[in-house]
Parts: sequence; structure tokens; C-alpha cells
Amino acid sequence: MAADSDATSPERAAEDEPHLTRRRALQSLGVAAAGGVGVLQGAGGARAQERPAWLAARDAVVRIEAIGTYDFPAFGDFEAASGGSGFIIDPSGIAVTANHVVTGAATLEVFVGEDRSESHNAQFVGASECSDLAVINISGSDFPTVSFADQPVNAGAQVYAHGFPINSDRLSTTNGIISRTDVPGETNWASVDSVLEHTARINFGSSGGPLVNNAGRVVGTNYAAFSEFEQNLAIGSDLAQPIVSTLREGQNQEYIGINGVAIETPTPMTPDGITRAIHVISVQTGSAAFNAGIRAGDRILRIENTRAVRPAEEDPLVTKEFYCDVLRTQGSTNPITVQVLRQVPGQTGGGLLLEGVVNGQPLQVVQVLPSQGGTYEGFTTVSDDTGVIGVEIPTAWDDVQSTPSGIGPSVFAAPDVNEYLNTWDVPGTNVLVTDQAGTDPEAVLDSLAFASCGSSSRSAFSNPSLSGRQERFEQCGPEGGATVVNFAGLPPDESYMVIGNVQLVAERDEEALRRILQSVSVSGFTGTQTTPSGTPSQSTPTETVAGTPTQGGGETTTTETASAIAASVEANRGLFSW
Repeated sequence: MAADSDATSPERAAEDEPHLTRRRALQSLGVAAAGGVGVLQGAGGARAQERPAWLAARDAVVRIEAIGTYDFPAFGDFEAASGGSGFIIDPSGIAVTANHVVTGAATLEVFVGEDRSESHNAQFVGASECSDLAVINISGSDFPTVSFADQPVNAGAQVYAHGFPINSDRLSTTNGIISRTDVPGETNWASVDSVLEHTARINFGSSGGPLVNNAGRVVGTNYAAFSEFEQNLAIGSDLAQPIVSTLREGQNQEYIGINGVAIETPTPMTPDGITRAIHVISVQTGSAAFNAGIRAGDRILRIENTRAVRPAEEDPLVTKEFYCDVLRTQGSTNPITVQVLRQVPGQTGGGLLLEGVVNGQPLQVVQVLPSQGGTYEGFTTVSDDTGVIGVEIPTAWDDVQSTPSGIGPSVFAAPDVNEYLNTWDVPGTNVLVTDQAGTDPEAVLDSLAFASCGSSSRSAFSNPSLSGRQERFEQCGPEGGATVVNFAGLPPDESYMVIGNVQLVAERDEEALRRILQSVSVSGFTGTQTTPSGTPSQSTPTETVAGTPTQGGGETTTTETASAIAASVEANRGLFSW
């Protein structure tokens, strides 16, 4: 997976936001004596130099580079190189890694141990989607190996995590202890009864790497970390070893051929209100899912005629537990009915509803769901609490909040102002008036650029009381489905400036934008000398606005005020600048 990173929810060791600092590889830990001395078999069975067994295990750790096309819920469809870790368990090249590292990859390139000069091709052998384990076969022979521990590890045991965190090409080792052996393993990408919690720090890119004891035996396979809780998780060898034994024979387990995560959307995906699904990140060519017609970007809504992810009223957590329970019950090779939603990239509503049978009848379109288009049923005029600003909005935008911005009166309107401020999925608007922004709309728009949009264009706008400029940003947000328009306008006497933002997520929002630009007006504005500061926010922060006149006198520049405008909204969602 690209940058081996997934996000919101538990931090996969191979799927999370990248950290800015790297853990340095531990070179010499003063606990070697506790584990005795170990010997690994190298090429031709030659004895390697005697080293602590936990340190010698590094020779069998591999770095996996995968190239493929992936569709992430937060980033959309793209071709990328991803990375992960693994470990060799047979001299012929049989290695263990994580399912999400290899499933759906077009190519697999493997580097063994600390050798960064020679790479090996690898073939996919088998995987368990729900246990997030996979087996690959590395081309070559006489590789160094590690073995699974004979007994489950106990709490308090010393352990070492080997791998390639942050997709570094340098092998890293961290040490710690086993904290717990019975942590629930239900996440949005895997479903394991229980996992190990340990204190040996791991990071994205560590997925699939071994957790070894002092004797150099594998007691766990690293797969997740909760960075905010400094919690690192691994699948215990007592659970992993029997699964790996099956996978290395080419028999998949709890697997239809996808790399998928459970997701929840802010608005229903279907007319019957489904907001949770399994989002397909990648599909293994030739797998049962591939043959059924499932593709990256699809969302599995139902499996065996039941919702694939339990609704919020049944389970507050968004996990793959039920989906995986169905796979365990039905078996990976038996017919399994699925219902899938397919949308074009960036689409936020509607799409094709398909139904079919994995290991049976391929998917067929059964319904075309309408997009969030149409028209609003009505419009109404709202104002801020001072009555200065007036603007026409859809009646459906019934969450109206009026608070001073720190540089003038302001009004927010949306179906849900919090969602409008904090996501790309809900339409809404914010309009403010100020006498501290100068008289150049272009300069104001320059300061209100969006970094999370694909393209932008500027044009003039005018209505009976204002004239100015607007800037339209397309393909905004992680999935590129939102459009954002910033505008700045002046009255004929240029005594103040009206600055606004409109977020569009559906076709009908174009009419809302048109009405807002045509109707926005100001009445009775007397200046901002006594305007208190603050912006709508759950924490209602108090803003100190840079560039306002002080007792020492001096004029406020347009650049300073534009920066103040951005700062005043940044306390919420960063309305004008992410």
C-alpha cells in the first residue's frame, strides 16, 4: 500500500500518517546475555558469526516494495509504490508478511536483511484477509531463516521488533516487553480474536515484520500501532503459525482476494440509509473477488444479504468483524452473495448498485442510484445577529450561526455547520463583512488559497450592491468531490469588503452558490471598532487579530488583514486554508 499508511481509526503499522522523525536502529542492547547466543544458517548452511539470537534474526527480515493501483478512501485511485516488512521461514524463500502489503500489487520486489544492493522478485502464495497475514515466495535459495516460537509468549517477556519503519531502506530494531497477551484484535482492516500488546516501537512500514524473543524465535507478527496511546500490536505466533502453514500450501483463508477497510460515510450511500461498508483498496488478479467483477474503489454494502459492516446502533466501532465472521462461516471457496456500490472517482452520491456471487455469478448492475443532484425545495434569507449581513440560502441549510469574526460580523449556514467546517462532505457558506481588508479583492483572494484542491480559476461577480472577484477551486478534498468558491466584493464607496466562502458537494449546490452571490448584501455596518472576537467552534476560541489598529496608531495593511481573516477561521476547519 502506498506509503503503507490508513488513517482515522487505529493506526496500522503499515497504514497511517507518516511521523516526521525516524527511530534509529538499536545496535547493541545490553540484554544479550539474557538470551544466550544464537546461530543462523546462511547460504550453503555455513555458520554465521555468533551473535545474540535476537540480533541474528535480523538477517532473515525482508523489505518488500510493491507497485500497484490502489484506491484509498481518503485519497482516491492512483498507482503507487508501497512498502512493508516480512521474515523468511524457509531457505527456499518462503516468507511471511501482511496481507495489506502484498494483495493487489502488480509487482513485488524484496530486499533481504541489510542488503540494499540486491533485490529479488517474489510471487504471491496465499493470504488471510481477516488475519492480515500473507505468504510470498522469494526467488532464490539458501536464505537465512527464523522460526516461530514453540510456546505462546507471556506478559513481561523481553521482545525485539525488526522491520523497515517509515518505508526506510535501513533495517531497524527496537526493544521492549510484552504488556498484554489478550488485546481485542477487531479493527477496520482485520479481525483477530486477540493480539499481543508490546512496547517495542513500530511504525508504518513495520507491518509484517517479526517480533522475536531473546532466543530469536518469532513470537508475533507486527501489524498495528496506536501512536496516541504508544501502543504497539502484533499477531501472536500461536494464532499466526497454523494460518501460515495453510497459506504456504497455496490455500487462502478468510480471503476472497481483496485488501479492504471498513468505512463510515457522513451521509447515506443508499436510499435505505447505509453509511458503513467495506471499501476495496485493491484486488488480487485472478482471485474470487476479481473473477466476480469486484474492483478497487468498490464498496461492499452487503454480504450474504446482510450489511457487511454493522450499523452504529449495533456497534459503535467501525470494524470488519461481521464481514470476517461471514467469510469464516461460508468459507473462502464457497459461493458468497455480495452487493456492491460503484462510483466514479470523486463522486459523493449515487452510483451503480451491483449484485453478484463471489465464486459464482459475476456482478451485474441492478439499480442506478441518483446522485445528490436535483434542486433545493426552497430558499430563505438569513442574517447575522446584528442584522448587518443578509444572504439567501437553501432552507435545508437550517443550521445558522452568527458570531463576530474578530474583524467584523459573520454568519455561517449549512445543514450542519460543524460538518461544513470540518469535512469536505457537507455544503455550506460563511459570509463576513469588514472595514479592515483594504479595497483590493484580488489581494484578499491571494491569501485564501486551498492546498487540497486540483485546480482554480478566477472571474468577476456583481450584484445590486457589490462588485468584486470570485475564485473557484475544483476537485477539493481527499476524494476530489467538493468544489469551493471564495469571493470578495466592495460597495460603490469601497467603505468595507464582504468576504465569503461556499462549499459545493452536489449539483444542486450550484444554484445555492448563484443565489448567495446574487443576494449577499450589507445594511447599517458602522465599522469594527467595538467588534468582539471569536469564531464558531466547539471550543469557542478567542482570537487576537494581527494587524488591527493599536493605541499607538498606524494603518492596517491588506496583507495583514487577509492573514487575520485566514487566522480567524483557521481555529475551526481552516476555512480558507488547510
